[in-house]
Amino acid sequence: MQTRLYCRLPQQTDLDFVFQLYADPLTAALSPVAALTSKLDAQVMLNEWIAHWQAHDFGPWMIGLSVAPEYLIGCGGISLRDFAGECLPNLWYRFAPTAWGNGYATEFAGAAITHFRQLRRFKELHALVLSKNGASIRVLEKLGMQANGELPGKSGADASLRFRLVL
Repeated sequence: MQTRLYCRLPQQTDLDFVFQLYADPLTAALSPVAALTSKLDAQVMLNEWIAHWQAHDFGPWMIGLSVAPEYLIGCGGISLRDFAGECLPNLWYRFAPTAWGNGYATEFAGAAITHFRQLRRFKELHALVLSKNGASIRVLEKLGMQANGELPGKSGADASLRFRLVL
């Protein structure tokens, strides 16, 4: 099966795309991560993604279409994240609204899980999703992840539903 997506490591040249994607009120409304308000915040995030790869040999990817890899439609991957004091691998993704409804999240997340399983370093994988994000909940359930409680939001943000997959 040929994939429709092209994934690569994040680069400093991705700054404008990351800022645009994370400042978008539509994507922020469905994410546990608040909208970014400055390019400096996007730069910090991008630097963290690059450092995560250097430290752990896994992390976020920039996602484009195979037919036009230079045209980015999203980002996502598996990163270590604080789950109420416990550092756990977290599956996440964020796609531009123009890419929604095409099955890219399911395709990407499935490939990310396959890649992560091959590392054989963790026994489980986690994900966070807002209860109002029914599309992402369906993606996680399709991939075999199961609801596993809630994680309180920071600074008054909504709580996130926790999902877990035993690898």
